[in-house]
Amino acid sequence: MPLDPRARRFLDTLAAMNPPSALSLTVGERRTALAHLLSFSGQSEAVAEVRNTTLPGPASDLRLRLYTPSAALAGAKAIPVT
Repeated sequence: MPLDPRARRFLDTLAAMNPPSALSLTVGERRTALAHLLSFSGQSEAVAEVRNTTLPGPASDLRLRLYTPSAALAGAKAIPVT
């Protein structure tokens, strides 16, 4: 199956930018780069609440951030985000 032309354009543009390897960046630099990359996808979903919590892990607690979309509070279907 051929790649969608818009996806091909996006990948070609990304490759032309010659970004540094994610392995060479700090966590903060990765977050900034990801925010810049996601800005190409348009307006983000409005968020009503952000909650930080933890989940028990095998060696220690794992940090977790839960987002509640504004639309969910208005009775709309929740949007799963991974």
